[in-house]
Amino acid sequence: MRMTMGLLTALLLGLLLAPSSTAAPVPTDRLTVGVDQTERAAAATRKEKVVILTNKRRVAHGCRKVRSVRVLNRVAQKHTRLMASWDDDGQLDHQLPGEAPLATRLDNAGYRWLKYGENILNNVGTPRGAVVAWMNSPSHKANIVDCAFRHIGVGYALAEDGTPYWTQVFGKR
Repeated sequence: MRMTMGLLTALLLGLLLAPSSTAAPVPTDRLTVGVDQTERAAAATRKEKVVILTNKRRVAHGCRKVRSVRVLNRVAQKHTRLMASWDDDGQLDHQLPGEAPLATRLDNAGYRWLKYGENILNNVGTPRGAVVAWMNSPSHKANIVDCAFRHIGVGYALAEDGTPYWTQVFGKR
């Protein structure tokens, strides 16, 4: 019995410690975190915080929480990147030259909407500051506390000069 247990233990140890010929090698880019990966992770965290803070405001105003939706995040992020890259002295716009209106961008992304809204902002670096700024603007606040909205997407980008840009896209299907 002892000999059998010893053989089984040796066999298991051999299997556990032996290199596997079918295991895929780990790419080296996953072993080191570059600046781009770090920045993307930080931006994702900022965007998640905006959703959390927006939902706190919505609940305080008697609305249901909105749910982050991937397609709205992509639409918001693309517009935010365009604003951050646009050379217009930091001016904001809901539709940049050559860009389709938001309704068309949502349609093209596959989001079949019944209602939509958009908030944009720049020169505010924190999620809390962004939500506070939007809540202090009657038209932006109206989007945040519109109880009809069920979905949200958030975009965040930095311009070359370090200016932060934000977009919130709200939707209802």
